[in-house]
Amino acid sequence: MNNISIYWWNLGTKTLDFKGDINEFVKQKNFKISKIKHKKFPEIKGYKIKFNMSSSNYTIETYNDLEDSLSIAIRSYLEHLGDKSIFRDTKGREYKINWY
Repeated sequence: MNNISIYWWNLGTKTLDFKGDINEFVKQKNFKISKIKHKKFPEIKGYKIKFNMSSSNYTIETYNDLEDSLSIAIRSYLEHLGDKSIFRDTKGREYKINWY
């Protein structure tokens, strides 16, 4: 299952932002993904994910599988947007972001 969903609140109204294949979201938001190896332990592999927002550049490095790495990057992306949102990842986990 590669589907994700993202909702955010606009003036108190829940709005669907994205629902569909995670690869489409990654392509739509222009995330750049590359494989990396741990410097001290090269047998440990992971992913570097880069994305831009306005004039800021963000880089996430993780040593998880690709699904979890993308989940972390999307949550970071949503946090930086600043709006209250709910993100359901490809494994069915739901995250509430900016609910303080």
